[in-house]
Amino acid sequence: MTQAEPPAEVIFYNTSIDISNSGRTVLNEIQIQINNESGLEYSQLAFTYKSDDKLKIKSAQILDIQGNIIKELKKSDFKKSSNYSSGSFYEDSEMIKFDLHYNSFPYQIKYVYERQTKEYYTVSNWYPYIDDEIVHQNYQLKLSQPFDYKVNIKVQGNFDTLIENGSGQIFYTWKSIEPLSYKDEKFAPDFYDYAAHISIIPEQFVYDVSGSQRTWKEFGDWIYDLNKNLDELTFSDSYQVKLLTDTIDNTIDKIRVLYHYLQDNTRYINIPLGTGGMKPYPAKYVCENKYGDCKALSIYMQALLKEAGIKSYTVDIIAGDPHEELDTSLPGQFFNHVILCVPVNGDTIWLENTSQINPFNYLGPFTQGRWALLIDSGNSHLVRTPSIDTSDVLCSSTLQFKLENNKEAKVNLTYNVRGNVFGYYNYAHSHISEEDNKKRILRVLNFDKAEVEKFSIYKFNRDARSIKIEAEINQQNAFKNFANKTVIYPENIGFPKMESPEEREHHLEIEYPIFKIDTFIYDISSLNYTDIKFPEDKFIKSEFGRYKCNTRQSGSEIVHIKLLQINSGKYPKIKYPDFYSWIESSKDFDKDFKIILTNN
Repeated sequence: MTQAEPPAEVIFYNTSIDISNSGRTVLNEIQIQINNESGLEYSQLAFTYKSDDKLKIKSAQILDIQGNIIKELKKSDFKKSSNYSSGSFYEDSEMIKFDLHYNSFPYQIKYVYERQTKEYYTVSNWYPYIDDEIVHQNYQLKLSQPFDYKVNIKVQGNFDTLIENGSGQIFYTWKSIEPLSYKDEKFAPDFYDYAAHISIIPEQFVYDVSGSQRTWKEFGDWIYDLNKNLDELTFSDSYQVKLLTDTIDNTIDKIRVLYHYLQDNTRYINIPLGTGGMKPYPAKYVCENKYGDCKALSIYMQALLKEAGIKSYTVDIIAGDPHEELDTSLPGQFFNHVILCVPVNGDTIWLENTSQINPFNYLGPFTQGRWALLIDSGNSHLVRTPSIDTSDVLCSSTLQFKLENNKEAKVNLTYNVRGNVFGYYNYAHSHISEEDNKKRILRVLNFDKAEVEKFSIYKFNRDARSIKIEAEINQQNAFKNFANKTVIYPENIGFPKMESPEEREHHLEIEYPIFKIDTFIYDISSLNYTDIKFPEDKFIKSEFGRYKCNTRQSGSEIVHIKLLQINSGKYPKIKYPDFYSWIESSKDFDKDFKIILTNN
């Protein structure tokens, strides 16, 4: 079998950075070969920039495969517009768009653009990638800076490095040794955790106010200074806090009622204004407008708690599922989200302030189990958010099948979900149509020919961390007939699809556990049979988890229960064959399991 031609490949990605008294200048030169029509997406370019910065497209060309210029874009080919999005209230940034489309393949494009920035807190967090789905042949980063300009540098990947001095400057060059490519694998580390990149962080900087990134404490002090005096409420909201909390004695109950007030009276919207999106809008802004971004809503929640006499702290964090791991040895601005923590009686309440539907004191897969920076005057420090436990992710289903001679079945489903599945249904509870949820249930059950007659989602209260789904389903082809045999194949429990050990490139990184229990109850009273056979119980255990299968007959019912638990953790690549063997042996038994009835 011949390998499909890639849609495109990056010929080179070169970046040059110059640091001077006037600011930072970044020049990018990129050349891409577009091999077929699928690669045309890389010919459509768009660049955003802040209104107080400068962006200049120096050249944009279409080339033939030998590198000869076919067309060079003119100034009139570049389209400028405001970078407004529906998720933002207002953005003080602009966008430049242009298209390097051509109809004859393969061909190449080359573009050069320059950014000039007066204030910055990062010299570079350089990932030389256009897209992680295509190969990057050559890439290079150059840095020119004053000799007395102190930076911390982290290099990840294989580079030839050259450092030269001259005329009061230091010149760095990092040049690629091998092409870059990315392979998507199940339970692999986040792309940004292993991708070749170079981070260059200045020790001292000016960005609205002077700051330092020598230590996490000093960087936290800079953020604290940005947030200072923003946690003041309007008179109306101050009075509302008193109405809500004056009759409550328990501190946690006070925090809960104020969190519910936040959820019921505000909404999240992106406001990337002021200090490059780093400086929050004050609490009074949220009081008056009833919306804010993660920073503003966290400051507002902090102000509500302060009015009630409760101390809290904003926490900067890298959010996402899966998430990029924070390099704790390199202080700097790598965060993309802000939450709030509230110490109470030796414990900590964690508040996600952008969600109108999250349970109180709940951190799901989006922010669980990772390093974050707690902002405290003179005492900012790294903290670890709580990790999701096995009991937090248990999803259990019960399917009751009433089997009929025509191979159809009436199926009653009860499905209790937690963890990341809870996150979906918590949103679906109020945002997704019943029809779309019916389709999802059939996909989850892997029913080919079936129809959902009724469907309900139950959330027991607003702070519940589990949701119950109930459905009534008509299923065709619920079993198969072979001569005088009726064969029932319970649906698989849902093992992850894993690469063979020979194909695997990365170590195992399971960020949070998986825990499922499925119960199948088959009412066979309508079927004619003289004998029933099914495999013996199975229990396959390893350090990575366990698989268990139990089957019994109870009168005219067959009860089949299966359990799958995959433990969280990081495992070296040398252990991957053991993990693969455990998964495959469990999967094979699960896939081959069948209940055989011998007919009259």
